[in-house]
Amino acid sequence: MSEARRPPHPSRLLDGLSGHARRTVVDRARRRSLAQGEVLFQQDEPAEALFLVEAGRLKLTQLTTDGRELIVRIVGPGEVFAAMAVLDGKTYPFSATAVEESRVMAWSRSLLPGLFQEHPQLQANLLQVVGAHARETMDRFRELATEPVPQRLARALLRLLPLGDECCADGIFLAGITQEQLADIAATTLYTGSRVLSQWENEGLLTAGRGKIRIRSRSRLSELAEAPAGALSR
Repeated sequence: MSEARRPPHPSRLLDGLSGHARRTVVDRARRRSLAQGEVLFQQDEPAEALFLVEAGRLKLTQLTTDGRELIVRIVGPGEVFAAMAVLDGKTYPFSATAVEESRVMAWSRSLLPGLFQEHPQLQANLLQVVGAHARETMDRFRELATEPVPQRLARALLRLLPLGDECCADGIFLAGITQEQLADIAATTLYTGSRVLSQWENEGLLTAGRGKIRIRSRSRLSELAEAPAGALSR
């Protein structure tokens, strides 16, 4: 199979499609390679395409009114982004920047209606993606309002684990994730986030270095994420 027709990393966008349908959808996409730090699109630009990460990782960020960058999500292989924006035909609500060398697939907004007509399952899958992103956004608002920083950090790390590599028994290695990025995702300060990570490092839960975090116990991280209200200090 040629490079142009090679299916991407497993993605919920293509779930339930036949082999022929998958190849048709993949072949309609444009591919783009991104260097580390390269911007795919900027916040408030017209939403002209739906994207799927084929390789690498991108950070999705929003600018606050005072010019500070907040990380909305970090996406990796198989993940879809800009779905809601391209469906409503307005603007991108965030910027997308490669945090490492990456490749993305893009379907233009004008192309999607025809693909949906040919492959109704594709449209159903995309709507499920939009729903999942909306639920995640609501969950993060709830977490910010009700949960202490350690619990939010544990949840943020659990969401990032699919982007990591297995490194040891019950362990995951996250490369290219800085403590500042993690603090942004958990909606806390770098100082507070670093203090919590240092405590967890002393407890043997993880090790944190410059641009890398090694999770040594996924099970313990899950326990911290699901701790009852009041069990963790802020």
